Amino acid sequence: MKLLKVVFATALFFGLIVVIPFGVIWSLNTLFHSGIPYTWQNWLATVILSSVVYGSSAASNYSKNKKQRTSWNYHV
Repeated sequence: MKLLKVVFATALFFGLIVVIPFGVIWSLNTLFHSGIPYTWQNWLATVILSSVVYGSSAASNYSKNKKQRTSWNYHV
């Protein structure tokens, strides 16, 4: 039973990695009528762009001397 859960979680994880970039392309086509084709090159470009954007935002949020913030984003 535990093996089944691990296999299911792994399949779900990799399934989402494949589906989410196509969802981004679909949303751009829907919002801006851009006509971007659903190709693996565009999928890869979406993955790379998403990782760069997420990586830069995650790096900017990281600090060794992280100060505690209140709910209004003021330093304590």
